[in-house]
Amino acid sequence: MSWWREGSLRELTVGHQVASQRYSIDKSDPRSWTLVIRNVTQSDAGNYICQINLSKLKEKFYRLSVLRTFTENQALETTKQDSTKLNDEYVKDEATPYKNMSHQ
Repeated sequence: MSWWREGSLRELTVGHQVASQRYSIDKSDPRSWTLVIRNVTQSDAGNYICQINLSKLKEKFYRLSVLRTFTENQALETTKQDSTKLNDEYVKDEATPYKNMSHQ
């Protein structure tokens, strides 16, 4: 399980390991790996990819828009349960992308 920022050559997270202290994984729900970004800035806006590789590769794409920045010690969480922070959600199973407008 890993999180990527689109256009980056380096993962933000791989399993529980993170590339920077700004990122962490919230595993409080065993069915969800939530990417947490601390000290969010406008430059964090963009597309993020959640990737899992079990028997075959599955990817889920999220577009993050930063409407305002947060003070230190606040975190912005992107979760399936709280999709109000997402503009669009894309799912890709192998090489078949589609746009999911329901934000399940």
